[in-house]
Amino acid sequence: FNAKGLRQTSFAGVEVMPVLEGGDSGDPALSELKESDLEVTFQRASGAGGQNVNKVETGVRITHIPTGISVKCTQERSQIQNRAIAMDMLRAKLLVVLEEQAARKVAEIRGDAVKAEWGQQ
Repeated sequence: FNAKGLRQTSFAGVEVMPVLEGGDSGDPALSELKESDLEVTFQRASGAGGQNVNKVETGVRITHIPTGISVKCTQERSQIQNRAIAMDMLRAKLLVVLEEQAARKVAEIRGDAVKAEWGQQ
């Protein structure tokens, strides 16, 4: 409750992505992302943080052009660290997309599943 006695609620969206250790996802397509397929832009981080926030572009946004997937990282004070984190996030999202495509292919091949019970012959 706030000072006026009203109930205030907050909501947050959470996206759970796998953590890929050392940039190795097991898939050669993800371990070797071409620089020509990536659009990397830099921006100033927002919020409190003193002069560093206002004059240094440490925020990184990476867009994978073939899929249109975009990630943004402004967690660290270093552009290099933010770029590494953003690349890991991009690899994780691309891995999820590849897994979904593989699951769709398997579902097409498998077809409809029928329960093995009475009345389903």
